[in-house]
Amino acid sequence: MVVFRHPDGRTARGDRYAWYITRGAEALDVTARLDKRTVLDSLTDVDVRRLFRRSMPIWTARETTAPAPGGGTVVEG
Repeated sequence: MVVFRHPDGRTARGDRYAWYITRGAEALDVTARLDKRTVLDSLTDVDVRRLFRRSMPIWTARETTAPAPGGGTVVEG
């Protein structure tokens, strides 16, 4: 996962994330971890722009639901 931190830094509301998919041997091992420096060195400016365009917000202001007494659902927000 690649995380784009908002330059403001005061809140995570502007942060975004994108999935970086590798084709290396470690892609077949669900417990494998990629070396951060190797990933950074392999990404071109075009790759970073594409990842950012496809990124998603880390924080959203969507309403949440909580179970209500008696088994119903209450919408909070």
